[in-house]
Amino acid sequence: MAIGPLGRIVAQFIFVAGSALGRAVVQAYKDAAKQGIAAGGAARSQPLSLRPRMSNDEARKILGFPCGNGSKTPSREEILARFDRLFQINAPSGNFAGSPYLQKRVAVARSIMLEECNQKGVVSNAEAKTSSTDQKD
Repeated sequence: MAIGPLGRIVAQFIFVAGSALGRAVVQAYKDAAKQGIAAGGAARSQPLSLRPRMSNDEARKILGFPCGNGSKTPSREEILARFDRLFQINAPSGNFAGSPYLQKRVAVARSIMLEECNQKGVVSNAEAKTSSTDQKD
C-alpha cells in the first residue's frame, strides 16, 4: 500500500516543522534561563501559585466588613469573631457535608485582614481598654 507523493510531502513538512519548533523551544528555554540568572534569583522568591492573591476588598466582603477607602480597619477581635462564626457555619455537621472551599476562603480572608490590621497598627479592644486604664492611673 503506497502512500504516494502526497504522503511523502506531508511527512517532509511535519519533519521540517517539528525540527523548527524544537529549536524554538530550546531557544526559549535558554533565554528564560538567562533571564532567571540575570534577575539574581528573584523569580525563585515569588510564590509558586499562579493565582493572584486575594485583595483586601475581597477579604472584607467575605468577612462582611464594609469596603472602600473610607472604611476603618476592624480590630483583631472583630476579625477573629467573624472568622470563627463563618468557619463553624461551613463546618461539617449532621446532614450538612460542610464546605472546605468556603472554609479555605474564610481562612485566607482572615489572614489578609490580620495582615492589614498589623500593617495599620490597629489596637484591639482589649489593648485599648488596658491602655486607657493605665493612662488614668
